[in-house]
Amino acid sequence: MATAVQNYTGSDEQEGRDTQEHDEPKYKIGVLAGLEFSTVPNAELTKEQENLLKDRCKVAAKRDYPARLIEVIQAWEKLDVETPIATPNGWMRIGDLQAGDYVFGSNGRIVDVLAVQPISKETSFYVKFDDGSSITASEGHTWNTQTVKERYAGKSAKERSTKELFETQEQSHSIDLSPGLQTMCAELPLDPYLLGCWLGDGYSKGGCICGNIQDLSESVSSFRKAGYETSKPEKDGGKNSEVKNIWRVRIHGLSKTLHQLGIFGNKRIPKVYLRASIPQRIALLQGLMDTDGWADGSGGCGWGQ
Repeated sequence: MATAVQNYTGSDEQEGRDTQEHDEPKYKIGVLAGLEFSTVPNAELTKEQENLLKDRCKVAAKRDYPARLIEVIQAWEKLDVETPIATPNGWMRIGDLQAGDYVFGSNGRIVDVLAVQPISKETSFYVKFDDGSSITASEGHTWNTQTVKERYAGKSAKERSTKELFETQEQSHSIDLSPGLQTMCAELPLDPYLLGCWLGDGYSKGGCICGNIQDLSESVSSFRKAGYETSKPEKDGGKNSEVKNIWRVRIHGLSKTLHQLGIFGNKRIPKVYLRASIPQRIALLQGLMDTDGWADGSGGCGWGQ
């Protein structure tokens, strides 16, 4: 994912918010399940602390604790306090995180927040990626990036500060895409593939799904395998249905479930699906792509209504 960087006149902590001045220690004491942990990398641990880390944070041994702690601290240090962070229950401001909260780590797995930093003011930069997303990071925040020359030469990524990216952005820096969120299989009220098809080609205020008769027949087969009863496909009475050969099928019980999800007449992906397992999220995407998706010969793909 390519990046572009602009100098940001504000700071990690905007005017009007409370700030704290700290010289030592650099990091606060972390509290996890009621136990306090010193965030100094080589701090001594009690037996109770070691057992808690093994159980809750999957830290295998005492020697692994410093690396585990440093990974957590370095991943998010020196970001704007308004930066949204993915958690198992949705998005959360990084400024609201506390030791003991659960978040998704850099590997996509759920981890515990072991410690939080004091808020500080620093020169910041607005970093924009080529997919349209953006983030505000201080000049000292570090990134693993590749320049265009390094990518073509097959060289590994190098650690660079935001300030370095700003000063060398003509070299076209890029970062690796994050892995998918690693979550457990969720109990979903509606089959994710069916939901994807309804979001793409379903009646906004009804339990019908439309489409080309051949494509629709294949989708109906999937619906029935998932345990849903459907009507026989029939010609849709909408505008240009004859010209476009549009058919429709009704899925029994779909309207009721859409009401329960709160999306009847208001199409969107419910939050429970955004935190479902990877196979469940892929099934939802497959439904979207099978209805309003497209792919080209070069490997590109997209979706739109």
